[in-house]
Amino acid sequence: MAIPLERLDGPLLAGKRVVILADFDGTVSMRDVQVSYLDKYARPDWRQAEAKILAEGKKSAHYLPVIYKGFRASREELLGFIDAEMRLDPDFPGFVAFCRDHGFHLEITSDGLDFYIRFLLAKYGVEVPFISNRADFGPEGVRLSHPYFNAGCGKCGSCKKSRLERLRGPETIIIYVGNLSTDLCPAQEADIVFAKAQLLSFCRQERIPCIPFEGFADVRRTLEKFLYLAGSVDKL
Repeated sequence: MAIPLERLDGPLLAGKRVVILADFDGTVSMRDVQVSYLDKYARPDWRQAEAKILAEGKKSAHYLPVIYKGFRASREELLGFIDAEMRLDPDFPGFVAFCRDHGFHLEITSDGLDFYIRFLLAKYGVEVPFISNRADFGPEGVRLSHPYFNAGCGKCGSCKKSRLERLRGPETIIIYVGNLSTDLCPAQEADIVFAKAQLLSFCRQERIPCIPFEGFADVRRTLEKFLYLAGSVDKL
């Protein structure tokens, strides 16, 4: 449960085990990588197919197999597009170093696919553990698997909430950073939430305390405040 904003006074993190979970597409990356290449290479009606499944109350575990059925772009073709078009938040590598220097556990929790996350992290020279769905490319197309699927819920292919619960422990502060409605489940469980775009709207709608941000420079500045200063963050 998120800490109320009026109680977010530094030095909040002193003496705590700090776990930071960050969404990838549109959070760590500047644009949604998967959406970008699906718009270019997937079936023309993929957005309508996804919307129909979402309207049924289901999520990626159900719409990803539909979207990727018959998908023929090769891994090399997609990586070429990603290499040319996709970028990480320019402040993310520095944020990774900041977390390492302070002993914070930083992890990416994604409902996207492993191949492009691994590629972009390597391109920028950053090492961050991550969970995601898995894509295997072969002559017959893309085969998806879901190593972090939560059968108890069955909606998302990669369950961010389950990963958060595994990392929770005594004297632990869990921080979540995200941008989409798919980040709402972990945001409901985190102690501190940084939100933008859809997630910010959902947090306000559901009255979940959150800190608006634009990029990881904002997140870092606020965490430094919690570490060193005695002053509250800007209120919503």
